[in-house]
Amino acid sequence: MKDSEENKKNTLKTEFIFQIGFIVFVLLGAFMKEISWVFWIFACICALCWVVFVQKEKVKEEKEKKAEKEKKAEKEAP
Repeated sequence: MKDSEENKKNTLKTEFIFQIGFIVFVLLGAFMKEISWVFWIFACICALCWVVFVQKEKVKEEKEKKAEKEKKAEKEAP
């Protein structure tokens, strides 16, 4: 139970970092005219990493739920 809570906190921290990175790079790209393309590329990279990370976490959660259901089914069926 404790590990699950720590994993959720770490997941939220990582997702928050990707969100902040995306916002920062978008704002830098909007205000820095000479090298804005660099910041737009970094913003796209942050967005892609964020999406991939969220998808991996969803798959992990589904596997955990499936494992819990199987454990319950094993306990109920003697």
